[in-house]
Amino acid sequence: MEKKKPTARQMQNRLKNAVLHIDRTKDTKQIYFDDRGLNIVVNEDWACIGSGNYTCTFNVMSPSGISIQYTFLKRFLDVALKNEDKFLIMDKNGKPMRSYALFLKTLEKEYEQGNDKENDYLWVWYVDKWIYNYECNLASLGESPWQSFATYEKFIHNVACNHILMDEKTEDMTNHQYVAKVIEKMQEYMKGVQENVIFKAKSDEEKQKEQLDALQEIQQEQLLKEQENGSEQQ
Repeated sequence: MEKKKPTARQMQNRLKNAVLHIDRTKDTKQIYFDDRGLNIVVNEDWACIGSGNYTCTFNVMSPSGISIQYTFLKRFLDVALKNEDKFLIMDKNGKPMRSYALFLKTLEKEYEQGNDKENDYLWVWYVDKWIYNYECNLASLGESPWQSFATYEKFIHNVACNHILMDEKTEDMTNHQYVAKVIEKMQEYMKGVQENVIFKAKSDEEKQKEQLDALQEIQQEQLLKEQENGSEQQ
């Protein structure tokens, strides 16, 4: 049964009640990396990044001017689309898929060979680290002992960084000195915090079960491949 298109009045009500609405205009650009589940969409007003259970949206303008997050994501997307044919792979059904891992590897190779005239790799490398940090912060939220502490650890890490950044500098500071000071500050903040186990050691039985499960998974994959090959030959 064909799905009916919403009427003009229904669209008006939907837009009126929407928390966020982003139009797909002629300037909208998008890419989806299948192996990472990462989706990036940019138009003239917004830059959106999403993966799995979240979507984050940045305005083109911030109180201080053009949004740095918008600028970086737009450049990242432009570089990806410019090189899209270099990281397209086909799945077993012949469907094209975009590989994030191959995208990074391709740019790195061109950079090492001296063919990256616009320094695309360095730009993408930097944004990739920012995306990783962003997703780790989101993933740390949870109820397990590790997730609870991971959220607190990231909090005191950020506080330590901000303390050092805002502190008046009386002499030059190297990157190694900066990291040492961050660790020193974090250790200072951890004083008085009760020490608890956040990762429990695995028993021999648990290790053996994991090995057995991994072996069974490999055997199942091999069996499926043999069945697929058999059906193709028929």
